[in-house]
Amino acid sequence: MVAGCGMTCIKYVVFAVNFLFFVMGIAAVALGIYALVDKNDMNALTKIDSEGKLDEFNAVGLLQSGAIVLIVGGSCLLLLGFLGCCGAVKEVRCLLATYAGIVILILIIEIAAAGIAIAFRGRIEDYLKDGLIKGLKKNYDGNVSSDNAFSRAFDFAQVYFECCGVNSTKDFDNTPWFLKKGSKKVPETCCAMDDDNLVVLNNKNCTTIDPSSNNPNTNKPC
Repeated sequence: MVAGCGMTCIKYVVFAVNFLFFVMGIAAVALGIYALVDKNDMNALTKIDSEGKLDEFNAVGLLQSGAIVLIVGGSCLLLLGFLGCCGAVKEVRCLLATYAGIVILILIIEIAAAGIAIAFRGRIEDYLKDGLIKGLKKNYDGNVSSDNAFSRAFDFAQVYFECCGVNSTKDFDNTPWFLKKGSKKVPETCCAMDDDNLVVLNNKNCTTIDPSSNNPNTNKPC
C-alpha cells in the first residue's frame, strides 16, 4: 500500500511539473508572437548590419530571430507538457517513452547551444558593436522625433536602459548630431530623464557639462 501511495504521489508530481511546462510553453509562444507583431522603434536597432545600414540588411533582425526561437521553444514545451501530462495520467508507455526521448533531445540541444554561445559570444558582440557604431556615424541626429528610424531607436534605447553610446560618449564624434551640436557634450537622451516626460531633462545643464557623477548615464555605455 505504501508503494502504491508512493507511485501515486510521483504521478501527481510528474503531472504538476509537466503542466507547468505546458503553461510556460503557452507564455513563450504568446510572447514570441507579440514580439513579431509589435512595431517598436527598438526593432530598428536589431536590423543593423556590420556596416551600419538599415535598408540594405537582408537578414532577419535579432529581435525577430529571438521571437522565432521563443515560438519554436514554446511549441516544444507545449508538446513536452502535453505528452508528460497524458503519460502520467494514463500511464501509457508509448507516451512516456516519447516524452523521455524529447527530454534527452532537448538536453543535447541545450548543451550544444551553450557551447556555440560561449565560442561565438565575443565575435557576435564585436559584430553588433561595430554595426551600431557605424550606424551612429551615418544616421544619428540626436532628435527624439527624428524621421530616421535608427536615430530614434537609439535614443529610445538610451532612455530605456539609462546609458550613453555603445562604448562611450566618444561614439557620437563625427555623427550628424556632432556636426550641429554646438556647446553640447552629449545628446539629450544621455541624460537622466524626467519620469513623467522622457524628453525633459532633470538636470538642464547635463548636455553642456563634461561627463561626471552629476550625470551618471553618460558614464554608462549601452
